[in-house]
Amino acid sequence: MEGSLRVFDDRMTVDFSDHAAVIGECSHCAGPTNNYENCAWANCNDLVLICLFCKQDPDLLFHTEACKSKAFLGSLASA
Repeated sequence: MEGSLRVFDDRMTVDFSDHAAVIGECSHCAGPTNNYENCAWANCNDLVLICLFCKQDPDLLFHTEACKSKAFLGSLASA
């Protein structure tokens, strides 16, 4: 069986077996992943398909560069 099933709870994905193929690609490095994270800009909150390596870089947790810029501008306005 290929891929993971996207579910709408805290699990985000479910694999039906230990042999399920990972068919998703990281939004940043194109590496294989089935890990979804919410965009770091709270007003966006779209899902980002991101590998566990790229997830460690806070700048990569944004869905787009525009979201990253808006989050940065928002943090300046509240300071």
